[in-house]
Parts: sequence; structure tokens; C-alpha cells
Amino acid sequence: MLPAHHSQADDDAYLDYLQSPLQPLADNLEGSMYETFESDPVKYARYQEAVRLYLSRKIVERVVIMVLGAGRGPLVAACLAAAEQTQRNVYIYAVEKNASAVITLRNRRDREPWKQRVKVKTPSSASNAQGRRSPRVCS
Repeated sequence: MLPAHHSQADDDAYLDYLQSPLQPLADNLEGSMYETFESDPVKYARYQEAVRLYLSRKIVERVVIMVLGAGRGPLVAACLAAAEQTQRNVYIYAVEKNASAVITLRNRRDREPWKQRVKVKTPSSASNAQGRRSPRVCS
């Protein structure tokens, strides 16, 4: 809901100006930006449907899914819902670089029935076989 002092004139002031594009790989997004993304139910419904279609065609015992840029978890939830619909066993790596979003992801994992099916990773928590830090590779 918009604040009481918000008006159409506030929105109109930005209509004729180019806005800087988001740089989620370089900058951490604020919570309000995640709220904006998450308010688009069509995107998540289509994502869930795409995962459901994929899972319905796979004939394997277990599918591993990596959600890169997992945000606060709606894509993870969509994957889990698709797994339930298809009665498939999935394990999900939810990779997120934004520390605030990682806190929310971990809370959801612990609070919702994700615990045994979702591993939350940050790029800095991944390491290669030699034990050296590898900021771009998740294991």
C-alpha cells in the first residue's frame, strides 16, 4: 500500500526520464525491490509450470535444482511446489549473494518444510576441491 502522502504526481515526475538499470550482480537489492519482484504472480506461476513440465518428463530417482539468485525464496518455493505436483524427489541449492536475502532464505528453510530439501549457499561459502575460496563456483 502506498503512503497517504503519495500521489500520481509523484509517479509522473519519473515518467519522462531514463532510470538507471538494476545491477543485482554488483549491488545488493533492497527489501522493497524484492517486494516489487515478488508481487508479480505470473512470473512465479510460469516458473513453477516450467519446472513441473521438466520434472514430469524426467525419469530419475532424484533431481538436483540450482536456483542462482534465489532472492528471498519464491523461486525455490515454486520448484518445491512443482516437485509436489509431480511427486518427484528434488534437492535444491539456493544460491544468493545478498546477505539480507540469505537470512530470509535460511529462515524460510528452517520455518517451512524445506529443511531436508534445500541448501542455502552464498558464493563465499563455496570452495573448490583444494579448499581454496572460489567466489564464482558453488559446490
